[in-house]
Amino acid sequence: MQTININKVNATMRRKATATITVEGDNGERQALELTIFYRGLTLDDTGQFTDLEKLENEQERNAEVKRQLAFMVEEIPNFVGDDGLPVATDVEFFSKLEVTYLNAISAAITEHRSLPTKPSAS
Repeated sequence: MQTININKVNATMRRKATATITVEGDNGERQALELTIFYRGLTLDDTGQFTDLEKLENEQERNAEVKRQLAFMVEEIPNFVGDDGLPVATDVEFFSKLEVTYLNAISAAITEHRSLPTKPSAS
């Protein structure tokens, strides 16, 4: 029987996902940009605090909930820096300023990473 150290599956552990988006560079050419996203794992209690986006009636409510959820999960995206060269805080205000392309890419990367398939049991 294999054992698992409980500290390695703790939901509060920092996780890492990546998202690739296409952006226009300074020279006007399109180029791929890979975002590194550090996010916290979630427990069932955490996800129970989220509102199901499908149940929200208008786009403004859905947008607000997406920003709230991302601000809760994302700890750092080192690609986004301030004038001082340091990563910016990934709070609701940060996500409010991001273009939808980035929001979608970040959300999809976390969802995909959280849904990685596992090997079926040999038993």
